[in-house]
Order: sequence, then structure tokens, then C-alpha cells
Amino acid sequence: MEKQLIETCKTQIQQRYFAQKINLTQRDFFYLIELIEERSGILVSLSTLKRIWKGKYVRLPQVQTLNALVSILDYDNWNEYKLAQQKSTLELSQNSEKSRIKLPLIFTILALTLIAFVSIYFLFTRTESISDTTFYIPESLSFSADKTVTSGVPNTVIFSYDLSEAKADSFSIQRSWNPAHRTLIDPTNTHFTEIYYYPGFHKAKLMANDSIIREEEILIQSEEWLATFSTMDNPIPAYLPLDKKGTLSIKPESYEKAGLDLRQDYYLSYYFIQPFNGIFHDHYELETRLKIENFAQKVCPFVQMRIIDETDVSFVTLVEKGCEGNANIKIDDTFLSGRDHDLSSFGLDLSKWQQLRVVVKEEAADIFINAGKVLSSAAQTERGRIVGFIVICNAPCAMDYIRLKDSSTGMMFSDEFDQ
Repeated sequence: MEKQLIETCKTQIQQRYFAQKINLTQRDFFYLIELIEERSGILVSLSTLKRIWKGKYVRLPQVQTLNALVSILDYDNWNEYKLAQQKSTLELSQNSEKSRIKLPLIFTILALTLIAFVSIYFLFTRTESISDTTFYIPESLSFSADKTVTSGVPNTVIFSYDLSEAKADSFSIQRSWNPAHRTLIDPTNTHFTEIYYYPGFHKAKLMANDSIIREEEILIQSEEWLATFSTMDNPIPAYLPLDKKGTLSIKPESYEKAGLDLRQDYYLSYYFIQPFNGIFHDHYELETRLKIENFAQKVCPFVQMRIIDETDVSFVTLVEKGCEGNANIKIDDTFLSGRDHDLSSFGLDLSKWQQLRVVVKEEAADIFINAGKVLSSAAQTERGRIVGFIVICNAPCAMDYIRLKDSSTGMMFSDEFDQ
């Protein structure tokens, strides 16, 4: 049943986005990866997507992956998609049955009588049901989140809540910005725990039905810089030792000692999540130099710089020359993709150091690569402090330095990695 639904989902995606194609190309898969990330916030690897499309999986894909897949068909999650397909199948079956069977008049009258009786019964029972499940959230409802350790990962967060007087069909906790990180909770309990494997700034949400009724800010700080190695098939990352002698990078032997295969699809990330008091999103300047150290059979390597503030994330993705279709930029609510924009300036020789500078001031953002301005975009104000950076790449990468300053307050942060 589930496998058939996955096949139906694939067919619907191809009909919507690639109506004239029978087989998808690598470029098509990259387009889907980008579209899925934009819609759901979930980054699905190329190998996972290809495996699903070829039907080469022994176990069903993870629910998170299925949630991501149906997001581009305008569904919130896999369960919602399944219910919609079941309803569609039932309606089709009923319509087919009606067109095939011609009841004699007496049976038609009996059927109509029965339908009327059932409708009246359903009306009364549904009215009772509605009155029993009245949506009610008391003002005194409590919701809090406490970390078990001050900083570092893994970090367990204990959510405490009191839903004893609240009424709704369901209650859930969404632990981050990602809708896939939403879990149903028992309203008769008072605690729910979640392990955070990655540093970050999150706004956890207590939800009744689909409404946010309470929010709690959760800052999972890193202890200095942290390197993680992850794949879509395994949500729990490997933590790698960093080499900070002149640059921020990973020694080749560290991958070997951890038993990691660089030939698979993976993401190497460098995290620095610590709030910069006095450095605000409204007027900052970020400068860094990045490069790919070892392509390791990667056809289209990339390196992405993410800037995290107290409201959202902005990012700039640099790609290897020739792979400009994979470039993308997000500055506040502005998202540009190389699929439908000319982002050729972001295609570079990533085997060499590339300087990236992002300047935000007066509600505008300018992006510079190697001292040349390549893009200007609108920027929003009142987004709070900068709370950290994340560098993400799909091949071994390095950072030469990073410098951050607030042009209004004069506050600065820099790391030259010269220890």
C-alpha cells in the first residue's frame, strides 16, 4: 500500500513539473532537491531521491523524507497526502459504481430513505461531537523548555506543559522551524523530551490542532567551532575533530578514523552558534574566504555560508564553475535560484580561495565576491541579533578566516584560525 502511494506521488510530481518527460535527468533531480528544500526546509540528498525514483529501496523511506516529497504537491505531511489519496480513490470507486449499476425504482426509494436516516443520525452525532471537542486554550496554560546542558551537543531539551484545562482535537510540539520536526504529545502528560544533535537557534512551538498557542526560544550553543558529518539516511551526525592551524578544516585521516565514506552523498558542516551581543542583523558586515580542498569525485561541489539571526536564516551558495544552476541565495524573505535566475557570478573555481562579503544596511543587502558586487537585495529590519554561522559543503572544505562587525555599534568578532 505504502509503496503504491509512493509510486502515485512520483507520478503526480512528474506530471506537475516534468509533463513532457518520461525519465528525469540529473539536472531535474537537482531542481527537485532545491524545490523541496524551499517548500519544506528539508534537504534531501541526490542519492536518496534517485533511489526513490528507481524504486531501489528495501525499507520504506523515512517519514521525514516522505513529508518533504509531498510538500511540492502542496501537502503538509505524508499522512495528509495518504488521506487525500484514499478519499480520491473512494470517490472514484463510488462514481464508477453509480454509473455501472441501475437500481430498480423500489431499491432507489429504499436507498434514499436509508441515506436520509443516516444523514439525520450523523447530523445529531456530529453536533454532539463538535460540542465535545470545543477548541479552548486557557490564558494560564504553561509551556517551558529547559536544556540539560548549558552548551554543546547532543543536548536534551525537556519541554514542560500543562494542558489539563485545554481542549482541542490534538496537541503537538514542533521543536524547530521545520514542520517535519512536529510530534504529537499526550495532553494528560506534562513533559516531552527531544534530543538536539545540532547547534542552532530555534523557536519551539506548542500547537493545538494547527494553531500555535505558545512559543519558547531555544538556543543550542556550540562550544567554539563544531564540525558535523551527516547524510539524509542518518539524522544523527558524526562529530569530527577540527584542524585550526591557519584555516578551519578537517584532516583527511579524521574521515578515515571515523569510518566515513567520502564517495557517498553527505554534508560537512561547520557550526559556530553563540549570540553576538551588540551585532544586529539590521546593519552588519560579514567577510570570509572559502574553498573546496578535495573534490572527492564530486561532480558539482558547493559551499554555502549561512548567517543565523534571532528570526530566520540568510545564506549564499557558491558553486563550481559550470554548476551555476545549483546556486541559490536567501536574504531574509528573498530567495533566488539558479534554476530561474542568472546567478552565473556565483560559479567559481572552488579549488581556489574565494572571498565572500555580505553587507547589510539601510534595509538593503549587497553581496560581493572577490571585491566585486554581484547582487543587491532588500533586507528586513528588526530581526534581532546575529547568533551564529553555519558553513555547509558537500565535499571537504576549508575557511581561511571569518570577520563580523556591526557598522552601527562598532562591535566586532573575528577568527583567523591561527592557533
